[in-house]
Amino acid sequence: MTDHRPPIFSLTHSFDAPRELVFIAHSQAAHLSRWWWAKGFAFAKCTLDFRPGGNFHYCMRSPDGHEIWGKFAYREIIAPERIVFTSSFADETGATVRAPFTAEWPLEVLNTLTLTEQGGTTAVEMLGSPLNATQAERRSFGAARESVSQCLAGTFGQLSEHLAALRSGTMVDEVHHAALTRTT
Repeated sequence: MTDHRPPIFSLTHSFDAPRELVFIAHSQAAHLSRWWWAKGFAFAKCTLDFRPGGNFHYCMRSPDGHEIWGKFAYREIIAPERIVFTSSFADETGATVRAPFTAEWPLEVLNTLTLTEQGGTTAVEMLGSPLNATQAERRSFGAARESVSQCLAGTFGQLSEHLAALRSGTMVDEVHHAALTRTT
């Protein structure tokens, strides 16, 4: 299932980078570890199996040292234009757990990232909606749209900084060198 049902969270962010490079930043652990965390937190560790049926299992560390684990379970990947996955909080073993901030947060959120490029700028549209959620979980998700938007805006800001470093050549590696030389 890749159809979103209300309540739906929607956020679009533009990046000054070609779509292939933005996709690479979403599909490789070396890149995700440089930007996928909540602002103010530190990225601690991750494992990534980027394929339909695979997972991204990661850990963020708060300023006071508290670890928060999460995971993505990939459902559909169409490079470089679309990634569909469920996101959830997790424990260290990768098992889905309740959110640390409320018991009424959905266990799983269905997410669709769509990447479109025009003139060297890539727009990423992110849609999210609760999956198999109770009414209380749907209400909690709907009420949190503004805070989720602020959190993701900070995260996407970190991605913008990472992409700028890649494009400027201050952070070049073999993995994305072909995308840089083909599109710059």
